[in-house]
Amino acid sequence: MDDILKKIKEKILKKEDITHECVEGLSKACKTGNLELLKTILGFKKFDYLNDFLEEAIWEGHTAVVKYLLDCSENKTIINANHERMLRYAILRKHNHITKILIDAGANPFYKHGCILQLGAQMGDCNTMRVLIDSYYRHTYFDISRSMLTEARCIAERMGFVDMAEYIRTSAIRIFETRRIKWM
Repeated sequence: MDDILKKIKEKILKKEDITHECVEGLSKACKTGNLELLKTILGFKKFDYLNDFLEEAIWEGHTAVVKYLLDCSENKTIINANHERMLRYAILRKHNHITKILIDAGANPFYKHGCILQLGAQMGDCNTMRVLIDSYYRHTYFDISRSMLTEARCIAERMGFVDMAEYIRTSAIRIFETRRIKWM
């Protein structure tokens, strides 16, 4: 950490461009979860595009760094543009706490015919599936269809995740009873 900050400070004194050092430092901060380094570097230089760094933090599971990057004012539209890929990273690494943070920030797990829901079923982690399905109740603007849940349930059954398939089935019944649509 000290080496990167030392390089940045030396270049600032020489009035040289610090972009390369800042990018290197941000990458290191996101990979290691070093929130202090991240804040310090962003104090030296503003970046319009922080997606790559956010994705690194998601992949590594650094919750505090993810929250900070999402809270950066320059970073408000990241979730809208890249939510599917970012949710995939969190689900693949079974970072359910980050999955929930991304959904609360606006990522829609029911986008594109429920492919994120299907990925959750393939991973076989009931906790991930709970985070995804429960987000439907927390965010009323999400739309979920019978076919999304049926496909996720079928995937879980084919892969032998009986408990998950049952959870999806009972969740579907609950969801569609509130909508007055019969579940098959």
